[in-house]
Amino acid sequence: MEEEDELPEQESGSESADQPEPDCDAFVVQEGRNEPRFSGLRGFVMGSIPSTYTNKLPKNNWKARVHVQTGPENYKPTNKTVAHKTPIVVEQQVLRHHGWGNYTGVLLVREVGGTDYFYIDKRNFVATPYWTCGVNKASSRGWPFIAEVVSNAKGLDSDGDWVSVKKGTQVLCSSSSRTTHLGRKRGFVACETYRMWKLGYGGTSVEYNPEDLRVIY
Repeated sequence: MEEEDELPEQESGSESADQPEPDCDAFVVQEGRNEPRFSGLRGFVMGSIPSTYTNKLPKNNWKARVHVQTGPENYKPTNKTVAHKTPIVVEQQVLRHHGWGNYTGVLLVREVGGTDYFYIDKRNFVATPYWTCGVNKASSRGWPFIAEVVSNAKGLDSDGDWVSVKKGTQVLCSSSSRTTHLGRKRGFVACETYRMWKLGYGGTSVEYNPEDLRVIY
């Protein structure tokens, strides 16, 4: 990432990029009546949910936008970006309360082992590398990941009909793919399945048995 101008000066840490084993049950910084505490946490950049209307899976350009301060309390996104999964430390938080459990704002972060500071939207911070925690855990919060179908699978389409999906198919799973009532009853996970690229179509939502999927990104 390019260096950002006029960021607050901070003392850089000396920690390494090594991370402890992830706690796959400790995903979220809790929000409620009191302001959530991000400052001092180590975690990762979580790229914004990619568009499902593209002609390829977004592995190489899955990023979060860097923000810059434009006024005493205003922060706006720039064209600069930071890669999904970048390990970071939160140095400061600037949050605004909008009612019970609803906070927006930015975090001043530093890449682990680095000296550059930059702001990201708090929604682009995650405390746990959920992509290492398996399909059920990763999907339980609706956070985006790419999975591979590990067997010739039968999934459910939005009409509740079975559809066949070939082994090795890569799919995008996120909160933008809603599981139907029938899928929830079966414990299925909804993912965008890119079957129509050559025709110029976007993703088609298909619900899968988690045992038929493996997180790859």
